[in-house]
This record gives sequence, C-alpha cells and structure tokens, in this order.
Amino acid sequence: MKFYSKGLLAICFVGTILSACDKSEENDSTSISNHLKIGDNEYALSGGILEDYGADEFGQYEGYNIDLSLLSDGFTMNGDGSISGSGTIIYFEMFSESETGLASGEYVYDGTSPYPTESFDYGDYSEDFSVNESNATYVDIASGTVTVVREGSSYEITIACVDENGKAITGFYSGSLEFFEDDVDPTPVRKAGVRFVKRDK
Repeated sequence: MKFYSKGLLAICFVGTILSACDKSEENDSTSISNHLKIGDNEYALSGGILEDYGADEFGQYEGYNIDLSLLSDGFTMNGDGSISGSGTIIYFEMFSESETGLASGEYVYDGTSPYPTESFDYGDYSEDFSVNESNATYVDIASGTVTVVREGSSYEITIACVDENGKAITGFYSGSLEFFEDDVDPTPVRKAGVRFVKRDK
C-alpha cells in the first residue's frame, strides 16, 4: 500500500513538472519582444520614427507617403525628432491610406509606380549606422511584407522581408512611434541624419 502511494505521488510529481514545462514553453513562444533579426544577428529595437511626406501631386503613388524607421538599442530618442548614438536601423518608404500615420494593413513590396496604398517601394537597413559618421553600410530590401496593426498612437509592426543578398530580415515592434510632418524645414530628424530614401539609390 505504501509502495502504491509512493508510486502515485511520483507519477503526480512528474506530471506536474511536465505540465509546468509545457506552460513555460508555451509562454516563451508567445512572449515576443521588440527585435530585428538580420540573418543570424538579432537586435533589440528601442523606438521608431514616422515622417509624413503627404499626398502626391504627380501621380507617382496613391494615398500618403509615410516613411518608417526603426532603431535598435544604442540610440537615444531626444524627444524633438533628433537622435544620438549608433547601432542598427531599418527604413521603409511606405504608402498609407491615412495621413496621420500608418493605417493597419499588410504593406507589400512593390517597385512599380504608381505605388498603391498598403505597399512600400523601397527599404534598406544598416547594422553600423552612427549619427556622427557617414561611412555606414546600407543593404537594400528586395521583397517582403511589413504588417501594421494600429490602435490610436500605438503600433504593432511585423517585418518579414528578404534583402538583396537573399538574407531573411524579420522583426517585431510594439509601441508608440514619433511622428513628424515634412512641412518643417529642416526636420530635427534630418538634422540627425536619419534620411534614407532621399539619398542616391
């Protein structure tokens, strides 16, 4: 009888441990932190910027041109649109139905003008970007999607792209994004050097 009780206790104990492990694994798989993964390299994302270039007068794109930049740890957002520091940064030139930010949707790479809403025509990233230096290496995005879920001023952004070298680029960001309109000249962001799409491609 004692042996039977001990056996039962052992089975219950093992079952409890296995159950706890299953729950732990389940929690690990569903807890997603803000990150950007470039091939085998993974970086924590600390913030992001949206720049509004408005509607197009010349028929090159539909909706509103909203540029998105996401920044890794190593940068400091100064609250006026300027940044300091160095690290990894990824950029997309996107076209949104909303003039106040990125509307929810799946933005698909499309390199053919006129660019439709819920698309991006250009993207790149740099793993060695520094505000105070100009010798960063840029790699272009060749294909993929950027999925946006927006609730008020909060965003969830999921990146699933491939770069020009065939390397997978994935990421997730949840939080607010600093928003600036292009009617200020020059914007604090441009003073900091975070201007990707306007450089020669």
